[in-house]
Order: sequence, then C-alpha cells, then structure tokens
Amino acid sequence: MQSEASRTLKVCSLQYKPVYKDIDESSQIADKLLSGFSDQDEFDVILLPEMAFAGYTFDDKEDIEPYLEEATGGKTFEWCASTAKRLKAYVFCGYPEKEGTKMYNSQLVVSPEGEFLKSYKKTYLYETDETWADEGPGFECMTIKNRAGQEVKIGNGICMDINPYKFQDESAPGAKACAFANYHADNDVEVILFSSNWVDSDLDKVADDEATMSTLNYWCYRLAPFMKPKDTSKKRYFACANRNGEEKGTSYVGSSCFLMGHEGKFTLLGNLSRPAVGALQATLKLD
Repeated sequence: MQSEASRTLKVCSLQYKPVYKDIDESSQIADKLLSGFSDQDEFDVILLPEMAFAGYTFDDKEDIEPYLEEATGGKTFEWCASTAKRLKAYVFCGYPEKEGTKMYNSQLVVSPEGEFLKSYKKTYLYETDETWADEGPGFECMTIKNRAGQEVKIGNGICMDINPYKFQDESAPGAKACAFANYHADNDVEVILFSSNWVDSDLDKVADDEATMSTLNYWCYRLAPFMKPKDTSKKRYFACANRNGEEKGTSYVGSSCFLMGHEGKFTLLGNLSRPAVGALQATLKLD
C-alpha cells in the first residue's frame, strides 16, 4: 500500500481517427489500442477524445439524431463499462448525449466496476457544436480514488471549454479570461481530464512538430491560472486525449499530452505527434 505522501494517478490517453458515423468501427479502433493491456498494467484512468466514436461534424439536430445516446442506454456506455471492468480503471469518454429533449456534447464517466458516475456536459460550445448541441450548465469537477484507495480531485473538460466563451474579446466588459482554468484552480482540482477534437486550423501548413508545439503552448497559456497556483509547491496536471485525421474537410491536430505545473513552471511529461495513433501513458505524481 502506498503512503499518503506518494499518491499517484496512472492515466492512459487514446489518440486516433474515429470512423465517421460508425460507433461500432470506432470503438473497435479503441479496443485495438487497448488490446495489449490488462488490469495488471494498473491504470487508474482511461481517457478518450471528444465524440470518441460518432465523429464530430454534424449538420443539424436531425443529422446527429441517430447517434445520440442516453448516458446509460447506449453503445458508448456499454463499451465504457466493459472496458472499465476489464482494466479495473475509470473511463472518461466523449459522446453525443440525449437527455429528455436536450442534446449535449458530453463526457461520460464510468467507474472501475462499470457503473455510471456522471455525464459532464460541455459548457462552451464550438461553432461545430452549435448546429445541434445545447450548452451545459457549467464547469464541473469530481473526486475519484486511485488503486491505493487515495482520493484525487479531478476536473472534467471538453475542447472549447478551455477557450473564452464564444471567443469573445477578453478585454470587453464582463468577459471571463481563462474561466475554465480559474474554475479548476478555485476548486483545488489536481488533474484535468480533457477530451478534445482540437481543430488543426491553419497549422496544417506547418510541420508536425511545429503544429504540436504551437498547440501545446496555446493550451499552457489558457491553463496558466490552474497550472501555476499561488501555492507553487502544489503539482497540477492536464491530461488530454485528442483525435487526429480529417473529417468532412476539417483536420485535427492530435498532440495528446500530459502537462505538469509545479513551482511556477510547465513540464511536458509526454505527447503524441499530430499523425500518431496510439495509447499515451503517464503516472502522475500528485504529492
């Protein structure tokens, strides 16, 4: 049994290109990436991208309707529950959610026992979401336990959440600069688990390494209030699972990563390149 002074969280983030509008084929890609692992690898968390199995670009509510799932009633929950029980790990997975008459871009959280824990609903919507999704009620965090039974404060996050609301001018009255980072800093979160479909934008004109570093630097900028707490002795982490590839004319930048903030500095613990398909692992040392 680990001592309280040596709390860790072992996270595995998946990066791949989903098969557009094919939940079964996409989940099989994730299965292949995890096929070489077992509960003996002692993962605490498996983290998947935003809209991990359905794909991301939908024209309107009618277009996405066949792929919407209730939190505990669809193929995504079944996959997460099965994977969680097999690996004895929490699973955080992006999916399009239907709750009553509402539609959300959500992050499903399933316990190591395969039980539903929560469905975090994306707070800040990107233009691609706005064709069908409703805004979530606000940023959220939660407490989970690592394999040693020690509590870890986790923050939920999905892609656009890290940006200013609707990309508003941060100097404008009422604008909230770095609201996502400030929320998690104020709630003493230790690890943000971030599911993303980060668009390549104009970065597709530059080399892979340059595209990745530009993306990571931007995330660091947006995370600064969280990753650089007033108590600089505290360690703060950002774990990202981002998709890559192209879908309906839009490219995605990959660059899934683990970042640590400690003593006023950012440290890159590991990342995948823009084109890489794989499972990125890190053991996050919390104390």
